[in-house]
Amino acid sequence: MIALALLVQAVPPPAVQVTADCARPTYATDQLVCADPDLRAADDRLRTSFGSVAEPAAARLLEARYAWFRRSRRCAFEVAHAACVAAAYREASAVVTALGAPPAGRGRCRLADRTPATVGKVAGGYALMSGARVIAVGMADISAWRPFTRYERVRTRLIFRDLAGEVVATCGIN
Repeated sequence: MIALALLVQAVPPPAVQVTADCARPTYATDQLVCADPDLRAADDRLRTSFGSVAEPAAARLLEARYAWFRRSRRCAFEVAHAACVAAAYREASAVVTALGAPPAGRGRCRLADRTPATVGKVAGGYALMSGARVIAVGMADISAWRPFTRYERVRTRLIFRDLAGEVVATCGIN
């Protein structure tokens, strides 16, 4: 019984990750990323980009890197595993890009609490901004991956929703 207890204690938990560990791929999604040249390149770009911008401040509409990583690894349970992972990396890349260089405003928004904001285009989505600070990056909901903040376009309006589906902003765009 003592030997079993020592054995259990000797196995450390997996390291905290924010990108794939191709030296020791623990998760099925890491194995997929490491074996697919396009996903591996996306992971490498993201790893490099993470070093160029600060971790998003604790905000309701910006997902922490570690939380994004854990959620993205759940793509392994989707039939379209690779498409889900690719969409997750596109979202993370758009967030990092927007945080590094906030886009110029293209429209005015009103947050759910009636606070004014602006919206600007980023690769694959839109960034919501309060002043010059990015507070969310909305992506279209087009695959098994559920963006942390998603948008839908209704004529000349963008409606942003959080992961739970609650409306967080409505914007008019030019």
